[in-house]
Amino acid sequence: MLYGKFDAKKGELASIKIHIPLFGQYMKYADILDTMVAQLQGHGLFVKADKLTNNNGITYQISSNDFELLEVYARWYEAVEKFEKITKRDFTQDMQIKLIAFLETNVEIPSE
Repeated sequence: MLYGKFDAKKGELASIKIHIPLFGQYMKYADILDTMVAQLQGHGLFVKADKLTNNNGITYQISSNDFELLEVYARWYEAVEKFEKITKRDFTQDMQIKLIAFLETNVEIPSE
């Protein structure tokens, strides 16, 4: 799930959060996500990762209030707001597909 927090007083996006449920065989991806977050931080992006344990495994949360990431997210979201035919669910699913495609094709990310 992809979330955005909007600051109504300032009229701008304040933060984004990505929730990734990990359970069963997918628990192994927590270490990979930790590595990717560290790489993003190493490139100067302000990204934070947290893990919430639940009955089925964990929910991995990546959050950021980094201006550059918020600007990219705002451009994607603006396209959704302009076209009423695109629902927020469709938008979220599209971002999920793009994130998975990025993870699968980026040569710097471990293949496993």
